[in-house]
Amino acid sequence: TYAEIIRQFVTYKSFEQVVDVNSILFVFTKN
Repeated sequence: TYAEIIRQFVTYKSFEQVVDVNSILFVFTKN
C-alpha cells in the first residue's frame, strides 16, 4: 500500500543516516 511504501522509505532514510553517522565516526576515530 501507499503507507507501506512511505514507511519503507522512512526506514531506508533513517538507515542511510545511521550509515552516514557510522562512517563519520569511523573516519574520526581513524585519524
